[in-house]
Amino acid sequence: MEKLVTSNDQLVYNAFSFAVAAMAISFVYYLVSRSRVSPAYRSAVTMSAMICGIAAYHYWRMFSNFSAGSWNEGYRYADWLLTVPLLVAELVVVAGVSKEVAKKITPRLVIAALLMIPTGYPGEVAEHGST
Repeated sequence: MEKLVTSNDQLVYNAFSFAVAAMAISFVYYLVSRSRVSPAYRSAVTMSAMICGIAAYHYWRMFSNFSAGSWNEGYRYADWLLTVPLLVAELVVVAGVSKEVAKKITPRLVIAALLMIPTGYPGEVAEHGST
């Protein structure tokens, strides 16, 4: 690992480290707690574990790249492409809607979530003040 240059670098390094640890332990907690939850919500807890596990992996990759002095925007977008649809599906489960309603709205919400991510990318990479 290269030596970090500024206090801002150290702050980002510490934030990434904390975030990875929090997501990893959340992944373990959700897996261990799954059997203690009402059967109606076990799939939501499983999705929470998946979301935390996926996020922990991608943020670990970002942390490793940052530590080495580089940055790869792709990890964040890969994370969102996987976790945002899972979050939307989890929301439908915990909302307690009927299975018929869930089957109808979940695909629509997942498609909307997937479209949201690439449509936000141009806004991120646009230069300040440009349209």
